Amino acid sequence: MILIDLLHIFFCIAFIIKYIGAEVGFDHHYCISHILELITSKSFNVPGGENIMKKARTLVQHFKSSTQANELLLSVQTGLGVSIPLTVVADCSTRWWSTYAMLERLITLKDYLILLQNQQKLQNNLTDDEWDTVILIASALKCFMVVQKFLEGEKYVTSCFVLFLIHKIRENLTTAMKNQSPVLVTLAEILLNDLNERFGNGELVYDGICRRGERNRIICIPPALIKAAFLDPRTKLLVGLPTADKELLYKNIKEECVQNYTVEVPQNENTALVTSDLNNSNINEELDDLFAELQQSDATPDSNLPQMDINLVVNFEIQKYMQEKVLYNKSNPLQFWKDAEATDKYPNLRKLAKKYLCIPATSAPTERLFSSAGLVITKKRNRLNDDIAEDCIFLKNTWDEVDDYCRSEEFKKSKLDK
Repeated sequence: MILIDLLHIFFCIAFIIKYIGAEVGFDHHYCISHILELITSKSFNVPGGENIMKKARTLVQHFKSSTQANELLLSVQTGLGVSIPLTVVADCSTRWWSTYAMLERLITLKDYLILLQNQQKLQNNLTDDEWDTVILIASALKCFMVVQKFLEGEKYVTSCFVLFLIHKIRENLTTAMKNQSPVLVTLAEILLNDLNERFGNGELVYDGICRRGERNRIICIPPALIKAAFLDPRTKLLVGLPTADKELLYKNIKEECVQNYTVEVPQNENTALVTSDLNNSNINEELDDLFAELQQSDATPDSNLPQMDINLVVNFEIQKYMQEKVLYNKSNPLQFWKDAEATDKYPNLRKLAKKYLCIPATSAPTERLFSSAGLVITKKRNRLNDDIAEDCIFLKNTWDEVDDYCRSEEFKKSKLDK
């Protein structure tokens, strides 16, 4: 009952945002991970590789549908000394980056599958050429997986990275198009064309308008996410944004600052570099390669900001912000703005930071919440009290933080005081 009510509320809000929000200027954007998943789904239709992808999926289904076949796969790994044997992973249209996960697991199990084939226990294995094609397709999809996995986070700011990560995906696909494999080149062209149709080709990225195509679909990087990139000290260099677009963005930021102008003159021009790590982020070594461009030592803030006839304090505020050092990609931008508030710095930009940095890049956190609700409110527990169900869902999703607090000195001290 509770879950049905939640779903009803969710769809009502979605209707209001889509059809009424546009009339009152309340913009929304689609889940970035979902859009990237739609792009990667084209890998099943690449000329020269479509039959191979279907054969790979059939191979996975063979082990998923047969307990005996799966036991054989596990036993051959155990017999070779593998402590934790693995099974295949099926791709699913509702689970992001699952196509890459399926191919990556098959590649991991390749030697064991060949061994089963040599023992006459597997009839539909891939040929050597087909394995080579699977490896190439997986290499093209890996960048999408890394980006999607990162943007699905819920305990750190994600909206600011969309501009840069789309730029890096485009770079990776452009590089893949120079490969000697016709299948990989064709796949990269298909993925790149679809990416450009959905986010633009990189020549015109920001014009201040949320462009829409058929059925009101957004066909650009949402302007709010580009503003978020500017307001994050880690991404304010706006890598991936053309110079002309930067000038327009600076103009729009200034206009929005003037519109919400606060008369506060900065008291201290020196701001310490914030280096507090996002302990809960899932940035990994694969992402470090993507973020390397943000940390280039020779990268300097754009000094050619357009001089405009606007409030001098706002202009000075933005100029000083652009002169700040670029933060390390694992730093916490919210801590930067918290420190700025403590020292009365950037009063107008702080307002915009609160407005744009809270935007999630994907709907993954919300979908995880509904999944948690489905696991708590089951058929056998359908008479849970509303408050109890809410508390169970809350604890399930915040247990790590609750556990850390229970182990903290603050909690132990509060128990002693009682």
